[in-house]
Amino acid sequence: MKIAVIYYSKTGKTKRLVEYISHKLKDLGVKVDVFTVKPFREYSSKLLHLNPRILYETLLSRNISIKGDEGFEPERYDAVIIATPIWWGMEAPPIHSFIQKYASLIKTPTYCIVTADLPIDYASKLLKILKTQGYRVKECIQVTELEKDRGRIDAMLDRIPRT
Repeated sequence: MKIAVIYYSKTGKTKRLVEYISHKLKDLGVKVDVFTVKPFREYSSKLLHLNPRILYETLLSRNISIKGDEGFEPERYDAVIIATPIWWGMEAPPIHSFIQKYASLIKTPTYCIVTADLPIDYASKLLKILKTQGYRVKECIQVTELEKDRGRIDAMLDRIPRT
């Protein structure tokens, strides 16, 4: 089985999660390709959540120019995992743009993981967005803390090779 993991991370929280996911799937005998999707013009780290450009692109669900998906060919994968931080209740703009760009191209089962600090069900919101776009979503979970949520993450990853 071959899985593509697509993610964006600005602060490193989602990146650490994806590194864990990648190692866990490889331990299960799954071939994993990781794609780090980023905006062509990266966001400043200063006052990240008060950055006017981030606010504008996130709250208006703007499609932005992305990079990091070069070489991603959806038909080469048995499943896709999309991981994104949640900003102001929405997926990060680079992932939003990825979802839009590949909506009609990804035909395989899709799993999603959102990282958020608040215990609000953002996973259901992303699930709905993906299904509306035609993705075949099998499962979507939210991770607040890797250590605390490891059991749910592992359970989802254990199910993926059986799809």
